[in-house]
Amino acid sequence: MKSKRCVGDGWTVDLAQLIGHTVTSAAQLDCTSVESGPAEVMGYAAGCHAVVVDPWSQQQRAMLRARPGHCVSCLSFSAEAGKFLAVGEAGALPGICVWQWESATSVVKLKSGHKASVHQLCWCPSMKYLLSLGHPTEDGHLKVWLWKRSSTVLVASTKTPRVNGVAFGGGGSYFVTAGAHSVKFWPTQELDKLAEKVAFACVLFLYKCHTVVSR
Repeated sequence: MKSKRCVGDGWTVDLAQLIGHTVTSAAQLDCTSVESGPAEVMGYAAGCHAVVVDPWSQQQRAMLRARPGHCVSCLSFSAEAGKFLAVGEAGALPGICVWQWESATSVVKLKSGHKASVHQLCWCPSMKYLLSLGHPTEDGHLKVWLWKRSSTVLVASTKTPRVNGVAFGGGGSYFVTAGAHSVKFWPTQELDKLAEKVAFACVLFLYKCHTVVSR
């Protein structure tokens, strides 16, 4: 680390490099190709920071800090050449922060409403939606965000059966939830209807195996 003198009697310390990581699941590790600099970068959790590193030169490109009292529980690069990095937190009232990581600029901060931690984040290939999955046992909810508006279009219970993971497929035409004895497909065209505030009944019919608790 390097230090610098600040105005007054105190000192400030600039974090120059993070050594080690706290990755315990695939949700805390992601890779993407980028338009500038190295061909690929890797993001991973390191305590209260999300670190972006060039795996070939091992140079750290960004260190993005979670809010005080929180640690990084998951992260996900966006599909648009990895321009954005969504970072989920663990701790009291965990949030989600979308970073433009190359400039270390916070673009959007979402009050996730999840309990204990944000378990997984997943981008739609079109970048219109961002999915967040709460802790399987302590939260048990899936949320679909119109992240640029800081609002949700769908909140669904994932406790029965328990959902452990989520992923987009079909070029973003659907996403899949998988967990205890279940794999379920969710067409994104129905999310578009919700986003446009079209009749809610069609979604209740489509997702009749799920409990939709909010929108």
